Amino acid sequence: MLAATMQKDPTISYALGGNYDESQRKTAWNGNLSKRFANITLGLSASASQESWQVSSNIQGALALHSGGITFGPYLRETFALIEAKGAQGAKVFNGQGASINRFGYALLPALTAYRYNSIVLDPQGISEKIEIESGEQQVAPLAGAAIKVKFKTRMGYPLLLKAKLYVPMGAEVLDENRNVIAMVGQAGQVYLRTEKRQGILYFQWGENNQQRCHLSYVIDDVAVQQALIRFEQTCQMEIV
Repeated sequence: MLAATMQKDPTISYALGGNYDESQRKTAWNGNLSKRFANITLGLSASASQESWQVSSNIQGALALHSGGITFGPYLRETFALIEAKGAQGAKVFNGQGASINRFGYALLPALTAYRYNSIVLDPQGISEKIEIESGEQQVAPLAGAAIKVKFKTRMGYPLLLKAKLYVPMGAEVLDENRNVIAMVGQAGQVYLRTEKRQGILYFQWGENNQQRCHLSYVIDDVAVQQALIRFEQTCQMEIV
């Protein structure tokens, strides 16, 4: 019996075999092929001899019921993980046997090694440009038979790279209209952030007095919204008493 997986696609495996019956002088051949998809595993097997042949197929799958709904997978071992990454639809799970984040923000990692650190990594390639995975890797060390939930933080919104024309020191806080800190100023007054609003006001603060505060407004038009990274410069207006 020869069994193997495809090098270019590890989700495909196959096996070929044969046996010879010396008493009846007959040879029988058999083989099977399986393909793992994100939610199911499909299998096909066949056998043939000089007098007969047989073909069969099978479908295998699994599901996990949790607080966020029901998530499907191709199979589940004794120890597995439910991955949550809201908004990151299409992100693939490395070594996840074809698993990827579904439209509800979940995926099943079918198997984990118990009592050892397992690296769980998400590949963001192909996800929406309005979604950013803050940290694409986590490590877990589950107990045998555990079903664990691993949550990846995501940020939603339009990606902005803006530059404040008025001098704003590096390290200054950037606040939204509700005065929540959403970013920090980098070198040369540049700021990278994500915002869900196509227009609004950003506030800069690097001290307690009005000479250490300013604000600027932004508008994302229909042309800019198509860009992978929206860049613009704007004068930061000093706060008025």
